Amino acid sequence: MRSLRLNEVPEHWMAPIGPYRQAPPEYGGEWWLVTPFSDPKPWLAGTRRPNNLLPEGFDKLFGQRPRWTDFRHLERRALISFEAAKVQWDEDLDHFKSIGIPPGYAEQQISESTAVLVKWLLGKPTFYEGRFGWMGRFLESDLKDYDSSAWQIINYPHHVVSTYQITSFRRGIVPPKWHPFVPGGVITKDDEEKPEDQRSS
Repeated sequence: MRSLRLNEVPEHWMAPIGPYRQAPPEYGGEWWLVTPFSDPKPWLAGTRRPNNLLPEGFDKLFGQRPRWTDFRHLERRALISFEAAKVQWDEDLDHFKSIGIPPGYAEQQISESTAVLVKWLLGKPTFYEGRFGWMGRFLESDLKDYDSSAWQIINYPHHVVSTYQITSFRRGIVPPKWHPFVPGGVITKDDEEKPEDQRSS
């Protein structure tokens, strides 16, 4: 039976030909056995990568790598949710480029759209470039993991507000004031599915 971790391995055991992948130097540089059924980065299991080893701004947007202790309270869904969160975090890290201002937009454009978003309680957007190009998150809002494209945020902030409110409502957060772009049927349909004492007035 092969060991899960070795200091040295033959060349034909090394990825991408073989099943062993080398951990980064900050994690010891050892060779780890990786299978289709295992964690693709097993050297991270049970650890939280120090902030100084993450790209600048990444932890602000995505936090540290998920830990099992963050999910075990979910009982039956714990393992699936934990594994999905790890994969998502790793992919976000692999594709993350930078945090900053999207190129090609005037400062006035961004200021005007930000004013709309702040008025509707989303707060100032934090822009970043990742696997889907330039995106934005609203770290001052109730949904800190809500993403929207930078293009939509800057050009159509009212549309972003309405989709944000629909998403927050689906997660059980009722906005203090509905944006007029939110279709009335969305609220009515969900209210009809709730017990009478939980329906909005």
